Amino acid sequence: LGLALADSGASGPIRLWGQAATSAEGGLEIGGAAPVSLAIQKQEPGPPGEAGCSCCCLCSTRPARGSERLVSHRANREACSRGLGVSSEPPHASAAGCTLYPVVRGFSWEDCGGGKDPVVLRSLSVAPDPITIPGNVKVSAVVTSSAAMTSPLKGVLTVEKKLGELWIQIPCIDQLGSCTYDDVCSILDDIIPPGEPCPEPLVTYGIPCHCPFKAGSYSLPSSDFALPDIELPSWLTNGNYRIRGVVSYGGKELSCVQLEFSVHSN
Repeated sequence: LGLALADSGASGPIRLWGQAATSAEGGLEIGGAAPVSLAIQKQEPGPPGEAGCSCCCLCSTRPARGSERLVSHRANREACSRGLGVSSEPPHASAAGCTLYPVVRGFSWEDCGGGKDPVVLRSLSVAPDPITIPGNVKVSAVVTSSAAMTSPLKGVLTVEKKLGELWIQIPCIDQLGSCTYDDVCSILDDIIPPGEPCPEPLVTYGIPCHCPFKAGSYSLPSSDFALPDIELPSWLTNGNYRIRGVVSYGGKELSCVQLEFSVHSN
């Protein structure tokens, strides 16, 4: 465990003491009344032939009660919480206290309606590869529709994870996973209330965000989107995934799209 901190003297609220990088007899002394945030980097070795993972334990002290010491070899989430009485709630954390950010690789897609459905995804491009969450992504797409899509639109998602040579279906948990949505239009209304304008770049390119969707061609040139720092579902662990989405109206399939990708934590 290495501490990326240079001791500039004993006058500041944080100072190194002893052999912080190599010995249990060294660490950090934190004093003063102001809260202090620490970012402690830890390098995890990777599998043979692969790069390791650089993790970071994020610790924020409460206003200090005099001076307290954090021993370097215990500078992880558990030690932060127990030894310093701190808040350490990273968005994606391993048991060792590293902050792990998910990365999506190998994204691919196909129109699983065989081009025979009324609504066809003609093209889809997502970059970069890998995609980091949080981060920025560029998306372009072309969709053609020979029929209007009106409420109620039924959506069925099938989410599978690959284990060995088998694809195992992920159940529907808290409306995420392999779920059925009886009215996709009402979900869109919950996200963007009727009467509010659609977000950019949809407005610029004339792409609606509410039902009904008229027949025609919809094209989204390469556009930037920000992926927020969100808490991912507990089942979305490292591995390969396949997601199939089917939209129907009155029992008739309107569109089918399948996505494949892999998730890794960096």
